Amino acid sequence: MAKTDNYIINKLVVSGNGLEDAVIKFSKGVNVIYGASNTGKSYIFSLINFMLGGNETPPSIDEAKGYEFIYMELKTANKYVTLERSLYDGKTACYYSEYSNLSKELKKSFSKNHTTKPNNISKMMLNNIGATYEKNLKSKDGKKQNFTFRSYTGLTLLSETAIVNRKSIIREAAGGYQKTASVSAFETIVTGSDYIHSAVDDSSKIDINSIEIELNLLEEELKTYRSDYEKIVSNSVFENEIDVSNEINILLEDIERDKEFLSELQQEKKEFSNKEEKHKEELNYYLKLEKKFKLLQSNYQSDYSRIDFIGETRYYFDQLDNVICPICGIQSKPKGQIESSDDFLKIISIEKKDIENKMSDLEVTINILQEKTALLLETQDKNQAQIFLLENTISELSSNEIEKKLERLQKRLIDRDKLNQGKYIDNKIADKTVRKEELLKKKENGSKVSTSKNNTRLTMAIRESICEIVSELLTKWKLFESAKVSFDIEDNYDLIINGKAKNSFGKGYAAIINSALSIAIMLYCRRNDLPYPKILVLDSPLLSFDGKRKNDIGEKVPDELKISFFKYLNEIIKEEQIIIIENLRTAQQELNTIKGLKLNFFTNGEEEGRVGFFPNRS
Repeated sequence: MAKTDNYIINKLVVSGNGLEDAVIKFSKGVNVIYGASNTGKSYIFSLINFMLGGNETPPSIDEAKGYEFIYMELKTANKYVTLERSLYDGKTACYYSEYSNLSKELKKSFSKNHTTKPNNISKMMLNNIGATYEKNLKSKDGKKQNFTFRSYTGLTLLSETAIVNRKSIIREAAGGYQKTASVSAFETIVTGSDYIHSAVDDSSKIDINSIEIELNLLEEELKTYRSDYEKIVSNSVFENEIDVSNEINILLEDIERDKEFLSELQQEKKEFSNKEEKHKEELNYYLKLEKKFKLLQSNYQSDYSRIDFIGETRYYFDQLDNVICPICGIQSKPKGQIESSDDFLKIISIEKKDIENKMSDLEVTINILQEKTALLLETQDKNQAQIFLLENTISELSSNEIEKKLERLQKRLIDRDKLNQGKYIDNKIADKTVRKEELLKKKENGSKVSTSKNNTRLTMAIRESICEIVSELLTKWKLFESAKVSFDIEDNYDLIINGKAKNSFGKGYAAIINSALSIAIMLYCRRNDLPYPKILVLDSPLLSFDGKRKNDIGEKVPDELKISFFKYLNEIIKEEQIIIIENLRTAQQELNTIKGLKLNFFTNGEEEGRVGFFPNRS
């Protein structure tokens, strides 16, 4: 059953240490990346292909030097998943969050192997679209291989080389040497039944021994699956997956809010600590100043005492008589050296007054300093108390609130994995049980297994339905006035348009016809509730003409076709996602008038728009 909440690509990011991220965003509907050549548009295709399990590393270009990881943010109606892949060794991981909220707690490493390892991109993407297919044919001799997500990408990711292929894109989907595997995968996709559940037997009689062997194997598999299921059920409480996902999203939001609040508290603590340092410096300054002023005050007091002593000495000196020394004969008060006592005392009084004024001013200054010091000490105590409170709050938030929520988040992520694992095993049990009943019925009735390929695989009804969608697309795009489309199942395994095989058209027509077939397969599967990705990427379906000259193969796409191509796709593609990469040089104004079309215009710097995929480092 096709799921309606399949992933779409929300964002593609290439990052490198010390470099600005190269980012492009997408949304549901039709996304168009267009503009000048050599601006990184086709590089985006190689990134998408690589992130969806491709083996080919994106090409080494000068603009990508120093970039190390690619991130693809996938989105459904109620959750985000971000894939990570190294550009150096191809190692892959998954984060159950948006790209902006990546953390180690949400990281899950994936294997690059799509077939033998249980944890890989293929398994995750297949589970997302609800595909439980197991096997498809590998070769004509009946050998089988695992059905993986890459079984889809040959039809959903058409490179600029694949899109102009005049051969069948179905047969060539897995490469020229894997035609049987490609056709087998396609028939599995459009019939909804793989080569385990679709019995194809060329014998004319039932091989009872083979049925017995397969029944025994099925029984063993069912026993293992039931045992695994019992272990999961006994060790966990089964809940609704949406409820668990919602709680995970709420926890992520709460943790993000707590981290923001923690950051605010740490910033507030830092501000208080800075204030504390400034207050300490200011306090030390005032204390030193007060010490100096008190020393000056002591000096003034000393000077005042000295002048006061001189005044008293003069008083006593004036009481002495002016006599002649009996020894040396000199007068004790020589003429000319005897000053007026009043003048002397007046000078003394002035000096004392001057010192008193200075001491008074100094006292006022010291009092002001002491008040400021007291105020700073009080502020310092308050700051220290606030810092202590913030430290306790930060410690409580870090060690209790956030840590507890992270523990809860980890538990819920494990619960979700168990839910998915339980659903997967439950589906396997149901599939194996159905197959077991089919074999038991065959064994009981001895009925012949049908050898008709058309009856068991690609029926006429399926072919006609797909061809009808292709016809509608080609007509609405105005490639043909009327397109009568049929499917050549015998020779080319490809489309016939108005009685003419596709391989007889030129590459320009082939590109548009291949695009129509790719889109038609997706629409057919989704309209018939068959598992299919919602993501489709087309590189240069219109061959990117500039409108002034013919291209190198002599074909020219008129602007009317270009506009019809995008306009009709925009009308019918709503829940799915189509990403179209083009070198369009004309019809730009008309594209801008198509409401809902998501446009990304790349330039080489000569026009207004985005200059390439990678940020300019100059």
